[in-house]
Amino acid sequence: MTTSSPLFELHRVRFEAGTATLLDDIDLAIEPERVTGLIGHNGSGKTTLMRLLARHHAHYAGAIRFHGRPIAAWKPREFARHVAHLPQNTPSTDGMLVRELVALGRYPWHGSLGVFGDDDRAHVEEAMRMTDVAQYADRMVDSLSGGERQRVWLAMLIAQDSRCLLLDEPTSALDIAHQVEVLELVRSLCTQRRIAAVIVLHDINMAARFCDRIVALRHGRILMQGAPGEIMTGPNLEAIYGVPMNVLRDPSSGRAVGVPL
Repeated sequence: MTTSSPLFELHRVRFEAGTATLLDDIDLAIEPERVTGLIGHNGSGKTTLMRLLARHHAHYAGAIRFHGRPIAAWKPREFARHVAHLPQNTPSTDGMLVRELVALGRYPWHGSLGVFGDDDRAHVEEAMRMTDVAQYADRMVDSLSGGERQRVWLAMLIAQDSRCLLLDEPTSALDIAHQVEVLELVRSLCTQRRIAAVIVLHDINMAARFCDRIVALRHGRILMQGAPGEIMTGPNLEAIYGVPMNVLRDPSSGRAVGVPL
């Protein structure tokens, strides 16, 4: 386990939209080189928290620090060199080749008017190789399957060469096989490159399988957080999801599996 200082530190964070309080009294530390899963029922505040980490909401109460500095003190391109964000709803890629989309990850390093040089090309090629999408480099992104497209988006984030990936429901539109494929890829990338990831997930079993730490939200507050083994109990899962849950042990892998009663 790493003993480094946290990447993100949140203290007494509160976020409101109109008269609704979406997050309240959030104290949280995101560690480097770890995969952190955000779980909870719909409307629990997962995406709002992710958007705060990505600096998409400027007005909030409390303190958010990144690498020890107030998150607002970072210049946009400087911050983007450290943090890459994949939103729940990705932008349109009409008419765009895979290579072109991956190359967008280099924007924080040279800007829209900068020269795309050999170093940029090397990062793009490495990112496509690591995510196994190099064979699609000259195909249209929209011609690929859902799982293939998700790997291309991950390649773009890897080309960005950041130290933290923020992934908001990266598996929501995928079947089980592609969910496992994408999360195995994220887990592998974090290990190989020694980077962190924060992932919003709906499936507690996927979170327990691929995350080092799980943060459970309910009604805009952190209900509990800890290692998967600490979170995966029947009472805990019932508290998180509001339905009776049981935890079984997979006889082949030994992993804990949560099932509704």
